[in-house]
Amino acid sequence: MRPTIPLGKSAVFAISLSGFSILAAAQLTNDKTQDLEKNSSNWFGISTSRLKTIKEINLANKLQSGLNSIRTAPQSIQRVYILASENYLTMSDGQRTVAGIIALNSVIFFAWQVPNPVLRSFMKRHFLHAHDTPLHTMLTSVFSISQYLSHRSIAHLGFNMLALYSFGPLSFKFLEKQETELEGTSVYKWLALYLSAGLLSNLASTAATKYTQRTLMPSLGASGAVYSTLVMSAYSNPDIKVNLIFFPWFGFPISTGVLAMVGFDIVGLLRGWKLLDHAAHLGGAGFGVFGSLYFNDMFRRTRGVLGYNAPA
Repeated sequence: MRPTIPLGKSAVFAISLSGFSILAAAQLTNDKTQDLEKNSSNWFGISTSRLKTIKEINLANKLQSGLNSIRTAPQSIQRVYILASENYLTMSDGQRTVAGIIALNSVIFFAWQVPNPVLRSFMKRHFLHAHDTPLHTMLTSVFSISQYLSHRSIAHLGFNMLALYSFGPLSFKFLEKQETELEGTSVYKWLALYLSAGLLSNLASTAATKYTQRTLMPSLGASGAVYSTLVMSAYSNPDIKVNLIFFPWFGFPISTGVLAMVGFDIVGLLRGWKLLDHAAHLGGAGFGVFGSLYFNDMFRRTRGVLGYNAPA
């Protein structure tokens, strides 16, 4: 007899936390925008590009202050700091945000590999999402790739993070370009979208487990959230050419690749294939479509509800 799967509780948790993340992101965006507005001279006019230039100047000043604080450190340490700072400054907001997520995923992946029974039990309890685990694993599992150290799990980590590195900044840039209101940063907005995609992908996986006869297996992985960034990239840049890793000479439009992947996941879900979490992938793809069409407008309205009024 199959155990009871608490789909209702899972849905309330995922939707509520997604909504909260959007509200929090909107408020943080408002605060950041208003803070940058105070540092912007009306002589040059107030625009999103102007605010982001000020933000980059502030970042450069912080990094310079950091360098000043280690002036007594060995030259080798100072050189490493300077090199890292220069690389960080040349990155876009999207690249920096994605790099942070990749670093977090990597840390959690290697935490799985520590041969400590207490830590392993903690990881299983808090970073695997299943029908009998705490609801918060719907969120934490978004940043967990695999619980095993093997060529397959390392490849899974590599493919997911390569996809995120490639398509995360593209989806970030798409959100930036769509924005028509004054906005000092798109970081919080993109993070809310990414977290929401992960949460609702896990919800789709839970629903598929409840209403199909597929094996009760715990799910973990950023695949659904990464899938949403891939779909958004395909929507915003349908003619971009992508290449297969093992066949780099074979290129095709990203839109064609995404349609093929969605078709594969639909077939996999209907036929009950167990190798991948096809339901989570499709949930991520669906949220990617929603993100492309409606997320920016919803976020803009949320900022307005929270009291932000763009300068005339």
